[in-house]
Amino acid sequence: MRFEQPPDDWMRLLVLDPGTARAGVLFAAVPGPPDGMSPDEYVPDQIHAYGELMLKKDVTADYIARSIRENHGPMQFYTFVIDKMGSMAKPGTFDITIRENLSRAFAKHGLSSQNTGHDFELSNPDVDGRELMLKAWLSADPPVLRVHRNMVHLNRQMDNFYRMQTDPTKRPKSGKVESELIDCAEYLAAYFEDGLFWRSPQPYTPEEEDEEKPMRDLIQDFESTGWDVEEALAMAKIRLKMPGWENIDPFAKRRRQAAPSFGTFGKTD
Repeated sequence: MRFEQPPDDWMRLLVLDPGTARAGVLFAAVPGPPDGMSPDEYVPDQIHAYGELMLKKDVTADYIARSIRENHGPMQFYTFVIDKMGSMAKPGTFDITIRENLSRAFAKHGLSSQNTGHDFELSNPDVDGRELMLKAWLSADPPVLRVHRNMVHLNRQMDNFYRMQTDPTKRPKSGKVESELIDCAEYLAAYFEDGLFWRSPQPYTPEEEDEEKPMRDLIQDFESTGWDVEEALAMAKIRLKMPGWENIDPFAKRRRQAAPSFGTFGKTD
C-alpha cells in the first residue's frame, strides 16, 4: 500500500472524479468516537484526507479500479462518491455510462462499500454550493478538513488554484488547469452538507470466486469496449496479465480508425 491507513474504527470514504485523460481519487476518513463515548452521542468535528491518486494517460475504468486496489488494499469503505455530471456520460461507442463501467470494474477488483456495494453515490451538481462548503471547512478554526502531508497532488492543486485566484498572471493561457483532487474535496464537503457523521465500519469480507466469474469478466471486457473484439481481447490479456500484457494498447484500433488519412491529398487526375 502506498499510504498509511487510518485506525480500524475510522469511517472511510472514496471520492472519484473520473476522466479519460486524467482522473482523481481522494481517500478520506472520519475518526471514530473517543473512548468511553457512546456512538449515539458522538458528533465528529473533523475529517481527514489521508490518501490520493492522480491518474494520467489512457485512464480506463479497469485501470482506475486496479490502481485503487493496488495502492489502498482490501479495506472496506463506507461509501463511494462520484461526480454526477461526468459519470452519467456515455463516451465514444460505449452503450453504458461511465458510472456503470466503473461499477463493474470495482466489482471485478473486489472494491466494495457498506453503503453502495460496487456502485456510487452521486455528488451534488451545485458547483457554487460545493465550493462554499469546502471553503467553510478550510476556513474553520481548527479546519474541519485535515489534509495530510503526503497529499502532494491535492496540496499542489490548492496552492496553484489560490495563486491563480489572487494573481491573474499565474493563470495559464491555454489548457485545462488540474483540479481533479480539488473537485473530489468539494464532492466530499457536499456529501456532508447536513453535517459530519460517523458510522461503525464493517469488517472487510472478500467475495468468493465462482465458476461463472471468468465469463462475466470477458463479457464486461466486450461491453466496456463497445463490443469490439480486438479491443476486448486486448483488455482480457491485460486483465489476465498474459505475456507481453504491459506493452498492449487496448485502444490502438480505435485511434487508427479515427485518424484522418491524407494518402491522396493533392493528387490530380
